[in-house]
Amino acid sequence: MSIDIIPINGKSQYIDYVKFESSLRERIGKRCSDAKVFLLNNFPVSVSVETNIDLILIIAIEDKKDNFYYLKSIDQKAIYFHNQIIPIKFITQFKDDQISIDDSNQIINGESYLDFSNELNSIKFGFSRYLSTKCGFKKESLYIKPLIYIQNENDFSTENYIIAKEFDFYCLHRYFVKSHDQIFISYKEWKTENAFSFLPTDIERIIDQASKDSEEGYLTRKKIERIGKQLSNSRSIYDELNKNLVIISGKAGTGKSSELLLLTMKCISNGQNTLYLTYNKLLIFDIAKTVKSFVNAKLNSNLELRPGEGSVITLHQFFYRLSKSLGVLHVLNADKIEKLLSTLKERMRLIYNFIQGKTTGHETNWENLKTEIQNHNAFDIGTKEVGIDFVNYISKRSASSVERVRNLSIEFFNHKKRIVGNIEASDVFLANYYGVLEDTLLQIRNPKKFYDKHNIENKYVLLDVAIGLSKKYIEEKDGKKIITEKGFVEFKNRRVGGHRRKRTLFIDEAQDCHPLEKEILISIYDSDNIVVANGGREQLIRHVELCNWEKSQAREINVKKHYTRNKSFRVKKTVVDFCNFVAKKYQIDLNLEPLDSVDEGELLFDFRQNHSETEIKDLFNHFSLKGEVNGCSAYESLLVVLESNSQRAGQKGQPEPRLDKAIINEYGNIEDAPHLRRGTWQHMSMLEKNNFMFWDGTVEDKSNLNVPSPNESRVIYYESCRGLEAWSVICFSFDKFFSQKQDEPDAERFLIDNEEKTKLTQDLFKVSNDDRKKMYAATWALMAMTRTIDSLYIQVNDRNSEFGKIVVEYLNQGNYNVKQLTNEVNEQK
Repeated sequence: MSIDIIPINGKSQYIDYVKFESSLRERIGKRCSDAKVFLLNNFPVSVSVETNIDLILIIAIEDKKDNFYYLKSIDQKAIYFHNQIIPIKFITQFKDDQISIDDSNQIINGESYLDFSNELNSIKFGFSRYLSTKCGFKKESLYIKPLIYIQNENDFSTENYIIAKEFDFYCLHRYFVKSHDQIFISYKEWKTENAFSFLPTDIERIIDQASKDSEEGYLTRKKIERIGKQLSNSRSIYDELNKNLVIISGKAGTGKSSELLLLTMKCISNGQNTLYLTYNKLLIFDIAKTVKSFVNAKLNSNLELRPGEGSVITLHQFFYRLSKSLGVLHVLNADKIEKLLSTLKERMRLIYNFIQGKTTGHETNWENLKTEIQNHNAFDIGTKEVGIDFVNYISKRSASSVERVRNLSIEFFNHKKRIVGNIEASDVFLANYYGVLEDTLLQIRNPKKFYDKHNIENKYVLLDVAIGLSKKYIEEKDGKKIITEKGFVEFKNRRVGGHRRKRTLFIDEAQDCHPLEKEILISIYDSDNIVVANGGREQLIRHVELCNWEKSQAREINVKKHYTRNKSFRVKKTVVDFCNFVAKKYQIDLNLEPLDSVDEGELLFDFRQNHSETEIKDLFNHFSLKGEVNGCSAYESLLVVLESNSQRAGQKGQPEPRLDKAIINEYGNIEDAPHLRRGTWQHMSMLEKNNFMFWDGTVEDKSNLNVPSPNESRVIYYESCRGLEAWSVICFSFDKFFSQKQDEPDAERFLIDNEEKTKLTQDLFKVSNDDRKKMYAATWALMAMTRTIDSLYIQVNDRNSEFGKIVVEYLNQGNYNVKQLTNEVNEQK
């Protein structure tokens, strides 16, 4: 036997293999004669949306007499090394910087913290899940501890970090010795009798599975090829990066996100760091897969390339981490609730005075009353929202007299007071999101004011461990420890600086950002380091106001604008024609031009409410084959979209969702938190038995999801489809989804701001409440329908529903590529 050192998938450009091998043999070879070391270069699968794994280092010592690697002694107990699986990320951008470590073990780069804890956690759990769910490793026997190596002239280590001039086994040994760990076993099964001989087989399983999961289908290959060709042609926009705030504007499906992704790739290929923010949690998996495929392709063609770091997360994740790291979430308290109720009381008084005398019991026209409130020029948006909410409340409770309305107004206020009182500290981010943003911006721009407002001086016990305060920020006063103002300001500056990390920021769907989100991002990254994709008012979903990226703190900023054409980069003619028909019916300015293609695609309407197993299998076989013959992987071929309250398997015995939960919206109004009814899709089990594989994006906790593999088709809710695409999109209960969106509270608030109107919204002051709700639902519907490339299947439960009538009207126009299925007969129009 011997010490075997085995490189896999080529050699890493970050390691001198001769020096690494000689340092390893010198360090462990004196007492260890039998060991295996695998260096798996550039792990080809994306297991984390936060970063890629540059190297997986696997070291195993055979468990036999007189064969050991001694590390250290703790309490007179010898600590030996057995085996380690170490995913490693190499960071080279700070090699010339002054890096040190403070007394709280935080790494400092000049005036900023260097904190990769989010990347470390993402790799740890992502790679552990991959090994257990895809490679046959026992989950309960795994312990993965990833490593960040930062190249620098200084030499030290701390938990999960090595800072050194070069990566060899000497620095790795010092890291092991200094580690808090007392057990060095990554996989318990490798320590059992005779397990060492099976180690190569386990490694082979990882390699084989990674090879399958890194395969690219037609759409991914074409996307990578297109990006590669366009990289040299995007010079004009690229040259403006880091000089001006860049705005890329266009309509749905015209290539805004593709342009954003293209610029991200160009930065990464030139060694620059990027951060890509989007609203859709499921979209980040898609972007991460594309980024990884691009990096793999670049590395295969240029072995010396040192690509930049590319992270993809949601805006909510970003702001949660930021507010938590700054201590904002820890100091918000009951004072916020009192302020919220005071605002509600003021707005209620305005609305109550306005509707007095307008309610006449059963004869009251509630829709007209809401329309008057929506179009009232003297009311701000927050007051309008309270008014709509209150009218809906009293209209369901028989407000037949002035006295009854007064009593109901008290009841309404008490209801809001009760649900806001249910907000717990752990829920403060989601429940009072905009309040958190407000305090976060204050902390960034005016930390002294934040310090005084929240009495930070006396928050030592609360904040010391929670945010990792250095001892130099603490003083003694009257026999107790306090946080100094100067120290707190320095802490803030280092935390904010740590988020920059020499990154260019890319923001998708930026028209839907809230002004507070915009101001925070500009305050951290500076406007010159930001690129946004802006869809305009017709693509607003999250907020009722269009975010103005041309101003910050009421001042104009340097902006360069670029516009995409109305031509679709995705959707073929048959589906585009129907989308334009729907948009025109609901006064939405779309006018989308289809993708250039000889084949015009397919549109299938299904009016059957129930389906047999054979019908579902035939449907999926049809669309799966269409993707397969066009070279698509299963991931690219099918996207299944569900309405959250339909198409679910039975959930007997499941408790009803908790009620009386509250959120605070962007105008400080108290709202009941929405509840989605979660459940397993009723056809999934049957299809899986027929060789289909699915990635279930409808699960409650998406943090436990793996990045989808090429052989898995996605199943998602309509609310999660923004930005995704597939060759064929299968939409169940589309009319129910449309009706559900019509009935949402946000539908009545759609575009009710008092800003100067564009062509799209100039007549909205005259639009009825019912038409406004339909326009909101149609905006969501168009977002779902434009996810497809070739074929779109839409199931309609009721021909007489709002959306059902639209479909029937369109079918009556006649189109060769549009088909319908009914219970009686399958008809082609």
